[in-house]
Amino acid sequence: MELDETWIRAHLPPESADARIDCFSEMYLDGLTVMAEGERGGPDTVVYRAKDEADLRWWQLEQICRFLPEKDPPEQKTWRWVRAFAKNDRWYYTERRHYDYNAIEDARLHGFECFLRNLKAAGFPPARWEEKVREHVHLMNYWYASPHWDYDRDRLCFIEISDSREHDGGDGAEEPRPGSVIRIIDDAEEDGAMPTYSEQDLKHAAEFREGVHREALAKLRETNPELQPEDVVDRWPVEAYFEDNWEYPGRWYTYVAVPPEAGGRKKLIDTIVRDTLSQRTEAAQEQTRQLRGKKLDAKHYDYEKLFTVSLDQESRACTLVGRDAQGRFILEDYKEYSRGGATGSVSEYYVLTYEEYRRCAKQALSSGMITREEYRLACEGPDGEVVYRDGRYTLGQKNDRPYLRAGGKDYLLSCHPYEPCLYITDWAGDMTAVHNAFDPSDVLRDFAKGRTVTSITGREYSARDFCEMVEYAAGRRDISISDAECVFDGRPAPARAVPAAPAEDPAAEKALPETELPETPLPEATPFSLLYSDYPDAEADIYIVKDTEPCRGLASHRRALAAVCRALAVPDDDGAAWRFDVARAQGRPVSADAPFAPLPKDGGCNLRKAVLRPPHGSRCTAAKFDALCAALFPAGRSRLEVFDWSTDWSDYFDDGHEWWGAMCCTVYDRSLDRYVVMLASATD
Repeated sequence: MELDETWIRAHLPPESADARIDCFSEMYLDGLTVMAEGERGGPDTVVYRAKDEADLRWWQLEQICRFLPEKDPPEQKTWRWVRAFAKNDRWYYTERRHYDYNAIEDARLHGFECFLRNLKAAGFPPARWEEKVREHVHLMNYWYASPHWDYDRDRLCFIEISDSREHDGGDGAEEPRPGSVIRIIDDAEEDGAMPTYSEQDLKHAAEFREGVHREALAKLRETNPELQPEDVVDRWPVEAYFEDNWEYPGRWYTYVAVPPEAGGRKKLIDTIVRDTLSQRTEAAQEQTRQLRGKKLDAKHYDYEKLFTVSLDQESRACTLVGRDAQGRFILEDYKEYSRGGATGSVSEYYVLTYEEYRRCAKQALSSGMITREEYRLACEGPDGEVVYRDGRYTLGQKNDRPYLRAGGKDYLLSCHPYEPCLYITDWAGDMTAVHNAFDPSDVLRDFAKGRTVTSITGREYSARDFCEMVEYAAGRRDISISDAECVFDGRPAPARAVPAAPAEDPAAEKALPETELPETPLPEATPFSLLYSDYPDAEADIYIVKDTEPCRGLASHRRALAAVCRALAVPDDDGAAWRFDVARAQGRPVSADAPFAPLPKDGGCNLRKAVLRPPHGSRCTAAKFDALCAALFPAGRSRLEVFDWSTDWSDYFDDGHEWWGAMCCTVYDRSLDRYVVMLASATD
């Protein structure tokens, strides 16, 4: 690529004026458009469209600043938590008593600060530099429910602005989770002394502690069957499970054992059970306070009791839920009191929405007041699990089949395995196909959480809107979603609460990652692709796909895989094309390390084998492979969700089935909100 080297070097920081600036390998200019040469004979891709010559020079300078080292970088600061190791898809942490950052170590921070300081030193235009600052502040806050980081424009470094914690992106739980801190570093260790316990010792202690937790969890599940391992509360950290003994011939021996203060294994388990139940009771009381709906102005109200949400024997108080004669769900807060020798009771009554009623039932199950079967009956009843009900419509799921009851008529709802086509089957067995519509299971899941859904036309649906559209489309045999939306006849979509950008950050939306799913996803021009092009013998075909929908596990991975397959199923000059049947592909979750781990010679195929051991050999080394993976997943592997897929559903994999192997793998990178689809198949 042609560079204005004189202009660029004049803007570089003085200490970097002689630095190497050719970081645009395999790129070229088409007018003002930066293009990247296609991988392995694929089409060339657009990297950047410059507005004018000045914009192009600033963009080139920005890319160079990403690779410039600082001459005298500030001393790196200390983080409160550091990831020690992962087990069963959960991280375990080391905690420091003294720290600079009250957060889990984020290796990106130092690189981000270096890049932004380089831009500042290079005289970047203020508006353009501010845009980059906000973009990187957004990236640092990506895994926080509320902002934790900001950037000090004077000191040129990131600063903490709250005590918010990272969440895992799955169930939204904050990290570190209770019980995940395995060691606390004291002052002596911070001053340079060797840690008291090796990583192997800590793993053994963690395994011993988990065994204790499993026994405690078994007792807890006798009354609370829904409890999970992460719900267990243990007041003793992992290091408390070590016991040091001085023995002949004069050395310390470390044993893993029950903490001495616990009084033995049985008492330890009883304490863990008691602490867990105590914490859940407090959480249940807080959740119950948040479940109250509209208050009724009545001292006594008649209703049919359905179940008890919570019961406090000491204060003689309880929370009950039932249904009144009008069919409304009622919550009663009952309390007894004693004043001046007189006793009595008082009740407050609230009307619940159906969603509030379901949350109450779930809370009753969590607190052990009802069984799982009683919970199912409370939420389902004769109509199954209902997510929406009014005078005309009942929308729900029964026997794992979504359905709609409209005006006394029942319709079963289903969809194509991977195309957005909604099937409506009426009571007579006649089917209607609504093209480019919805997956009913996803729709019910969103409505149950109080969300709205959006069709491909951009119209937003409430649960009532969805019911009206289905009823209108039923019986029309074949109809598009745009035609089915004629039922609304210009009626506006439901109002949607969209959080506004903070007043001090009007460009916040620009910092959001691009998520549009391309019609024909192709290998993206990235630092990884530039490195990967140096190894033409590697057999992995790698595609980056960005989706407009949030990741929902297997279904979203299949969607990304289908998008790549549609792009590959293009006839060549002779009219031949690969055949794909993505609906037949079987996916299973695997560990985040699976694509990168060494395999035995006859142990299948993964990314490491496809790059390092193709049929005819490779110039790539193990160290260079690690560099490739670091470029492909710059935030590391801790935020990866990986699915391994069968390879019997396309002739693309036929060559690999002969002897060398075939691979189909999809990876969702939570830190970048994108999918990486990896395919491989080869023979000699």
